Amino acid sequence: MALSMHSSWAKTVLNPTTCPGTNTKQINAALKSGGVVHLNAGTYLINDTIVLNCGTTLEGDRGAVIKVASGVNWAQGKSIIRGTNVKNVRITGFEIDGNRDNNIAPYSASNAWGHNYYIMFALSGVTNVEIDNMYLHDNWDDIINAVDSKNLNIHDNIFRRPGHDIVAITNTGTTYVTNNCMRVFGNSGARANKNSGPMYVINNNITREANDTGYTGIEVKTASASVYNCNNTIYNLPVNIALVSGGTIHTGGCPISPAVALSASSCNVADLASTSSSGSDATSGSTSSSLFTGTDDSDSSSSGSDSSDTSSSSSSSSGAAANYSGHILGGFGAYSATSMGVIKNLNMNAAMNYVSISSGLNAAHSSLLTYANRAASAGIKLIDDIPDQLIRRYHEDGNLTTLLADMTTHVKYVASNSTLKSTIVGYWMIDDWYTDFGTAKIPLQKMTALVHQYTPGKYAICGFTGNTGYGGSVSGYAKFAANFSPSGCDMVGVYLYPWGTNKVPMTNLANIVAALKQNGWNPSTTPLVGIPQSYGGMYGYTVPTAAQVQSQTKYFCQLGAKHIVYYDFKTGTNATTNSAIQAGIRAGLADCAAIWGQ
Repeated sequence: MALSMHSSWAKTVLNPTTCPGTNTKQINAALKSGGVVHLNAGTYLINDTIVLNCGTTLEGDRGAVIKVASGVNWAQGKSIIRGTNVKNVRITGFEIDGNRDNNIAPYSASNAWGHNYYIMFALSGVTNVEIDNMYLHDNWDDIINAVDSKNLNIHDNIFRRPGHDIVAITNTGTTYVTNNCMRVFGNSGARANKNSGPMYVINNNITREANDTGYTGIEVKTASASVYNCNNTIYNLPVNIALVSGGTIHTGGCPISPAVALSASSCNVADLASTSSSGSDATSGSTSSSLFTGTDDSDSSSSGSDSSDTSSSSSSSSGAAANYSGHILGGFGAYSATSMGVIKNLNMNAAMNYVSISSGLNAAHSSLLTYANRAASAGIKLIDDIPDQLIRRYHEDGNLTTLLADMTTHVKYVASNSTLKSTIVGYWMIDDWYTDFGTAKIPLQKMTALVHQYTPGKYAICGFTGNTGYGGSVSGYAKFAANFSPSGCDMVGVYLYPWGTNKVPMTNLANIVAALKQNGWNPSTTPLVGIPQSYGGMYGYTVPTAAQVQSQTKYFCQLGAKHIVYYDFKTGTNATTNSAIQAGIRAGLADCAAIWGQ
């Protein structure tokens, strides 16, 4: 859907002034007069809302910027650009800067996200609106928010640092979100709320800002929203597709499919002019909503970006595998090609191995690379355990300087090795630390900062055990949870192994979750990783039945787990060779898929 503007319409050409009030007035006056309003290059500081008018085009040179003036400190509810009951409008070709870093929210900045503050495009009751070839960034709330509208075409834009959603629609009809580069910061890339759609999300590159976890690439809020997900590259987000309150999503069936997908390196301002929609009539049913693309989250436009990952989660296996898109599913102790193959056959996608550092980092790196090559051959990813081994040593010697020096060496090595960089999805940061309460908190924060600095997009996963002897109540787990902090963990792995003599009951998981929340854990921003017991016959543990594996897996997901990694594929009677345990894993993951709405 592209708007056709009449060639005889009047064209008003504007130049910026140094006065925000003058710029605001001249733009609004020109839009009110109708026709085409062209912004010559320069910065147009504004101090009030730009108001769209029917049948107008607001266009600009590549160097034209509409920017909210510093210190205007607007009240809640004020938008940068407003369109109410207008139709046949196009905005194209220039930049809008919300300048949020130089304006104060009407209340605490930590509470400003998503509270109707500096929405960039507030559209209500509009019809036939096209927003294309824009660079839109740095506002406190949604970039494009449409209510009670229809026929929206949002294409070939670069979106950076929104305050909440990039595109959100409510009670809104046909909407195209096509061929955009979208950096999630706060909540979602494309979001459909109640009574909305069809929303066609096609051929977009959706990731997150390096200093924000974001939430999800595509969010379908209710069952009354209709969303089509076609040929998108979604990566480095806690959840790639979020289905909430009965929401569903369609893969395939999109009426258009641009011929060339955007690569990860296309999300740069310099590339804005080269992004375009081919208008091809071919229909594509492929989708890329894999969490595992192996693509760096930097802004570099080097040729090393992995644009070929656009179908990595759906092409390798069929059936249940496609239902688990966006979730880390795997097993500990999958060292061999056989055990990694079992993980793949169970429609899971990751292995985690313990790698000893007793012989030094060079030897540990050699072992890690061996396992990474096996994982790559099996078509799965790897969770790297070396940080956990480093912090275990710190637990014994207390040498923080050595810990951080070795952690720096390690993450730099991962960043420099193409196999590790593309295969490792995250790091196992800490495990079984349930004494010296709180002493790992600061080291974890410093280690996680190094992860983000040198390997952006990789996850720091912190493990917390329920088999501590402190269980039975929330207060019983509060001390061991003291090592957690939001800046020290990107994900929280929780486990307990209940099937054995005098082992803590599975219901203690709820107490663990509550204890972590008392220490500042927010599962919506730091997702829960469930670690069910999938072995027995050693250490006093009985071999769990298929029903037990299934029930524990399901219980994790009922408590909010978004990822599942089983322990383990090596110890005793385990998931590599035991068919009953394998059946329990399949059934448990099917239960989780139903809970996730997939």
